[in-house]
Amino acid sequence: MEITQAKVIRISQKTNGRCFYCNSKKAVEVDHFISKSKWKEWDLEGTPLKGELNTIKNLFLACAECNRSKHNKCPEDFFGNSYKIWNRYYRANKRIGLQQNN
Repeated sequence: MEITQAKVIRISQKTNGRCFYCNSKKAVEVDHFISKSKWKEWDLEGTPLKGELNTIKNLFLACAECNRSKHNKCPEDFFGNSYKIWNRYYRANKRIGLQQNN
């Protein structure tokens, strides 16, 4: 997966350069909201989400601690609250003008 500087800047705009999960200002890295392994396990390539694994919509910034802790967990299991994590996901993507598939 190629992540250009322009793509990282756009991803960082979703959370003002902070970790998506804990909101820290620590050094951040790009993380898949739905991990690569969950994407395969859930067979999301056979759904309307086909091709979106590596798009800006599924990528967020995470501090190293959150990224390692989350690893391949589904977002709800890592964050502990399904409503809050998905609400945060939709708000962050909306912040940069990404429309959600309904």
